Amino acid sequence: MPGQKYGKDISLVIDVATKRADRGYEAGLSTMDAVNANYHDESLWAHKTNKNSELGVRYNFKANSNSKVYTDTRHRYTGSVTNTLDISRNGKYSNSEFTSHDVELGYNYAPESENLVFDVKAGMNFSGFPQRRLTENISYDNTHTISETYNKSRSLTPFIKIYLNRSLDSLSTISAYLTGAYLRNRYTRGYTVESLDNVYRVRGAKYSMHGEIAYGRDLARNSNLTAGFQYDASSTKNEYQRTNAMDYTMHEDQQLWFVEYALRLSQFQFQASAGLSRSHNSMSQSSYTYVTFKPELSLLYKFTDWLSASYKFERSPELPSLADMTDFKRQDDLWETTAGNPLLKPYGLNSNEMKISADLGDTYLSLRGNFDITNNSIFLLPPTWDAASQYYLITKENGGRYRHLQVSLYGEQYLFSRKLFIYAMPYMIHDISKTDVYSLSNTMFSVKAGLSVYLKRLTFDFDYDSPSETLTGETVFRNLGTTNLCATYRMKSLSLKLGIRNAFNHKGSGNVEERLSANAYKRTEIRNHAFGNMVYFSLTWNFLRSSKKRNTQKNVITSDPSLDDGIVK
Repeated sequence: MPGQKYGKDISLVIDVATKRADRGYEAGLSTMDAVNANYHDESLWAHKTNKNSELGVRYNFKANSNSKVYTDTRHRYTGSVTNTLDISRNGKYSNSEFTSHDVELGYNYAPESENLVFDVKAGMNFSGFPQRRLTENISYDNTHTISETYNKSRSLTPFIKIYLNRSLDSLSTISAYLTGAYLRNRYTRGYTVESLDNVYRVRGAKYSMHGEIAYGRDLARNSNLTAGFQYDASSTKNEYQRTNAMDYTMHEDQQLWFVEYALRLSQFQFQASAGLSRSHNSMSQSSYTYVTFKPELSLLYKFTDWLSASYKFERSPELPSLADMTDFKRQDDLWETTAGNPLLKPYGLNSNEMKISADLGDTYLSLRGNFDITNNSIFLLPPTWDAASQYYLITKENGGRYRHLQVSLYGEQYLFSRKLFIYAMPYMIHDISKTDVYSLSNTMFSVKAGLSVYLKRLTFDFDYDSPSETLTGETVFRNLGTTNLCATYRMKSLSLKLGIRNAFNHKGSGNVEERLSANAYKRTEIRNHAFGNMVYFSLTWNFLRSSKKRNTQKNVITSDPSLDDGIVK
């Protein structure tokens, strides 16, 4: 069970006892390339190991194209523009290949005799896309026109991560972690339709760091106490260039003090922690200081060797992003303009999870329920008509009340001496979104399922994920269903895979965003046709390996600083 220091996005921490060569070299590569689409994911890595240390380097390259991405949008405006205005927009992307280069150099020093772990990683990411264009055919009131939206983005992010863990004596340890990053983004967006030509550029830069220190002590054979402090700080500056330049600068810092107690018995595990979180934000338009108490409780009880139940509760702050707080107005099309709200404030999220599971060896079953509650949350306001500018203004504010319930049943079964594996997870999601303006609810039933067949070195896998959806504010987000079928052949140092995604589905994967507004209804469907019937080939090859004896390598904790650049895209 993870505890305070890992944060609410981590539900499970697994300690893996890895092995490394006493002295030697290791190198390998992995590739994943689509045969009938522009999709590539390539990695190359190498390690040099001495008795107590390891030096490694890793490079990853990704490229994919949106040139087969199609959009379909429907609007219905009532009241402000005309009695009823129905609009249809059909679009296609072009010149839109995204590329990403990641390089990481790492050094690890962990002599067992000193009970010490020192780990440092440094790297850089360079990513972006050229002038991506979305061309749309628009029809409304017996009028036909063509609009064009183009985007261009380039980002550069160097980073460094340093971790130190030292045993003070047989019962206590101290650990420290520090990471920092710099992000530079150059972004251009243009929208052209009829007589409107709206172009803006953003030059963004961000400095960010995250540091933490923790002290842990074993109180008895089955219990321990941990206390720690975390500090996050960042400074972001975005310069918006249009007819005139506007600068937005934000300084953020967040502190967390926490103490945690854990007890592990044969049938019962208990973990309780208390944290005090302080978040401070300052912009030229506004600032806030938000202090919240962060309790966390985890319980696990084993009724028998095969039946157990668990419960987890935690409360955490949810902070607005810089993009949401930047009041720069971006004209999306002829009818809508989006702007941030500098007065947004953080709010608290209460999460509950209950689970009961039965592990019978070849059979595993679990029933899980998640219930999340937020008050005064940030939500998207219903579009408001600006008569002077003749468009709907879309922005956010606090005051939402959100309830999220998810109930899932998971089952897996091995058959025929574990040569066949089958799993299925049907689940239900019920969302309730309330504000002073509207009250909406949405219920969705979905399923994930699959099977694997193991024939010595050859494995066949099939996975199915049915459409799913969530309600946020008055917007329903739907992820369309996907399938994946692949065959893998494994040798000692080589693994080959051949697969197909979304078989018999020429439209491929995609999503739907539907705004259930009474006066400005909008539905947008985006489909990537390249991921329909996409045949791909994957290879993993450890082409260099030498070793004499093996030593256990100790664990290293790592996390990332905040990289939200706040650019309104």
